Amino acid sequence: MSKFLDDKESYVSLETAKLLKEAGFDWRTRRYYSQNGEMDIDRCYFNSMNWNWDVLQHDGVKCSAPTLAVAQKWMREVIGVNVEVMYLFKPCNYYFARACRLEDDSVLRIKNCRSSVYERALEAGIIAALKEEMWLRKQKQNAK
Repeated sequence: MSKFLDDKESYVSLETAKLLKEAGFDWRTRRYYSQNGEMDIDRCYFNSMNWNWDVLQHDGVKCSAPTLAVAQKWMREVIGVNVEVMYLFKPCNYYFARACRLEDDSVLRIKNCRSSVYERALEAGIIAALKEEMWLRKQKQNAK
């Protein structure tokens, strides 16, 4: 049985989509999460859209649903955080994610980002890095 590149495991989960929206994700995607939490694709539009745009909320809350690769690229290019996944062969045979800030090459403190599946480790790393970055943003705002 062959796998398609367009399967759900290559897209972010609803939890990650909500975190990305909160962090300011505004890139155009073809897929989105509807108000009931189901992933959907709008077949009316030939081009992708920014589903996080507030004007589109007239028929319920939606969240853009990018692929994990697009979310990873957005984190790198917009937030300035690189999330990467590595494979630890011995003794455990699992993937684990780590994240670092590009501006100063400092490593973010993220935990529980390992899995036997690459995509799950990547998503765990993205979630942990987003939470850490949003926490740091709040700390900076509170310090002002």
